[in-house]
Amino acid sequence: RKLETPKYDYPKRYYVRCVDSSGLLTFRGDQCRIGHAFANLQVGVEVVDAMHVRVWLCDVDLGLVETLPAVDSSCYERAALRRPKQVAAVVA
Repeated sequence: RKLETPKYDYPKRYYVRCVDSSGLLTFRGDQCRIGHAFANLQVGVEVVDAMHVRVWLCDVDLGLVETLPAVDSSCYERAALRRPKQVAAVVA
C-alpha cells in the first residue's frame, strides 16, 4: 500500500510547492536542493524579502534560501525593438 501523508494547512502567505523525486525544490524559476528525504513532500515557502525565502515542512523551519529576485521580463528591452541611438549634431 502507498503511504499516505496527512495534509498540512500552511498559512495563506506561504506558497506550497512539492519537492521532486530527486530532492529539488523549484521556486521562481530557481532550483534548490532540499534533500532526498523530502522527495514528493509538500513544503511551505515563505518569502522573507526579494532575495530570500524560508522553507517549512509543516511547522519545522528547514532554513533560509537565497534566491534570485522575481523580475518581470517586460522590463527588458529586446534588441530588435530598440531605437538606434541618435548622435547629437554639434553646431559650430
